[in-house]
Amino acid sequence: ITALTNTKTYDGTTTASAIPIITSSSLQGSDTANFIETYDNKNAGTGKTLTASGIVNDGNSGNNYSYTFIEDTTGVINKAALSVTANNDSKTYNALAYNGGNGLAFNGFVDGEDSSVLGGSVAYGGDSQGAINAGTYVITPSGLTSGNYDISYDDGTLTVNKAPLTITALTNTKTYDGGISAAATPTVGGLQGSDTVTGLSETYDNKNAGTSKTLSVATYAVNDGNGGNNYDVTTVDDTTGVINKAPLSVTAQAVKNKKIYDGTTAAAAIPINGQITSGQLYGTDTINFIETYDNKNVGRRKTLTASAVINDGNDGNNYDCVMTSIDNYRGTINKARIYITAQPNTKVYDATTSAAAIPTVSGLMGDDTVTNLSETYTNKNVRTGKTLKVASYTVNDGNSGYNYNVSTIRNTIGVITPAPLTITAITNTKTYDATTAAAALPIVSGLLGSDTVTNLKETYDNKNAGTGKTLSVARYTIRDGNWGRNYTVNTVNDTTGVIDPAPLTITAVTNTKTYDGTTSATAKPVITAGKRYGSDRANFIETYDNKNVGTGKTLTPSGTMNDGNGGNNYSYTFLTNNTGVINKATLYITAQPNMKVYDGTTGAAALPVVAGLKGTDTVTNLAEIYSNSNIGTGKILSVADYSVNDDNGGNNYIVKQVNNTRGMITAAP
Repeated sequence: ITALTNTKTYDGTTTASAIPIITSSSLQGSDTANFIETYDNKNAGTGKTLTASGIVNDGNSGNNYSYTFIEDTTGVINKAALSVTANNDSKTYNALAYNGGNGLAFNGFVDGEDSSVLGGSVAYGGDSQGAINAGTYVITPSGLTSGNYDISYDDGTLTVNKAPLTITALTNTKTYDGGISAAATPTVGGLQGSDTVTGLSETYDNKNAGTSKTLSVATYAVNDGNGGNNYDVTTVDDTTGVINKAPLSVTAQAVKNKKIYDGTTAAAAIPINGQITSGQLYGTDTINFIETYDNKNVGRRKTLTASAVINDGNDGNNYDCVMTSIDNYRGTINKARIYITAQPNTKVYDATTSAAAIPTVSGLMGDDTVTNLSETYTNKNVRTGKTLKVASYTVNDGNSGYNYNVSTIRNTIGVITPAPLTITAITNTKTYDATTAAAALPIVSGLLGSDTVTNLKETYDNKNAGTGKTLSVARYTIRDGNWGRNYTVNTVNDTTGVIDPAPLTITAVTNTKTYDGTTSATAKPVITAGKRYGSDRANFIETYDNKNVGTGKTLTPSGTMNDGNGGNNYSYTFLTNNTGVINKATLYITAQPNMKVYDGTTGAAALPVVAGLKGTDTVTNLAEIYSNSNIGTGKILSVADYSVNDDNGGNNYIVKQVNNTRGMITAAP
């Protein structure tokens, strides 16, 4: 068994992927080879010895063969790649030089190996070594060795962060001088090493007099050999600064002035002889002299007082000014005019003249106001182009309104639209009377003020008896002083109306007739209780209880009223009469001519004829006979038999039999 050459990259093991081959003899039968080869050691190198091993799978643990193993000395294990990276590092500026590094990171170790298998010692280089100032720098690793790894190096980064430096303004007090400078010097905290800060100064946030003023760091220079870039500077304000007012004394003489009220005490006249008597103005500040009335209100012989206006950007508050005025007593303020104008307004009729719109005011002076503003229509009625007038107002000028002459202006585009009014029919129950009238009165909702609705009426949709009938508003009169035009009317039907049928008692009257095969009677029943309504007409009949002849027979009425509703507008009580009579009818049975040859009998083939039958009555079993059996002419034939079928045993008839005298019996041969 001979090992073959093999090349691999270092993996920390002696395994080889090549398979040894049989170079002498051969396998027998179905036996199979099971050989491997391994390096003499795991280390990287060339000319390495590969040794074969293993047995044949022969079902006898390989003992059916003897083995000679031959080595190969051309094996190769190449070095594995290993990257070594310097870890990043950071520090805050402290004026000290950086040396060394922050350790290494490895990528590429095999078979669980680590840096302990490496030789040499790590060394750090790059511009990070000896770095002092804030910034970023390179950390370059080197110095490691290995027989099994091909080592490559990657740089890391050093970051030197800026150090915090705080410069704090201090409190300062001075007298106003027109500038923002302060004598105090800010303090510094956070310097490193031998670094310094020079050129320190602070200023007020503005020049104006006041307390609790803000003082801010104005200038500084950080001396750190890096243009100050080694520090992250925070400046801290002070809020306890003070600038006291500067003293100033002035005098001026007021002159007379006349104006229309403007809500202020200002006067256009300029005082004379204005001057500074002590103190001074600072910077670009200036002074003007004005005069004012003693109050803003209309009047004559009002006092005018001179005063100074200092233009210092702070309404003169940078000076403690003492003003000496020589007053004038000939001031006049005349009334101003304001206009109060009613505004357009649209509303739904509410029976009042009120309007929601508020009049507008023009011409007010200063902070004067007008309150309690309202306007009204000239009347309450619905219309367009209605006039709105100012109804109330209160002038708030601190002088009971006497500072103004007031003009009110009307508006002529007001609108009042109709209000909704609902008139609702209500339920009603009555007995049929052939009319649609209803006693109930509709109800009204939506009326406003003292308006009323009279002449209310409702009616049924038709006159006929029934339930669930519709009741509609039929009439109304709106009394609103505007012929009802102040409302839009909606009428609402009711569908629960009832008209009960009118009760009638119908009584049969006596009747006598001759039997006619029917129960009909010619007599007409009469209305004995209740009455008919309108143009309704009675349509009643009466009938016998049966058709048969008799006395004391019952007569029963029936029928309805012709009321256009199938008679359903009435309820009916029918009363019978027990005095009816049906007399018998006369029935004629007449023998007919007959001729026969003598046969020794009185029988005849002819049948009698019947006259006077009624309805469906019949006569059966008819027969006639000769008066004797002898031959002859002109013989008498008489009715011999009959049966009257009238469902009354024939008792409905008086039967009259009529003989025939034209019978003939001829001699027998």
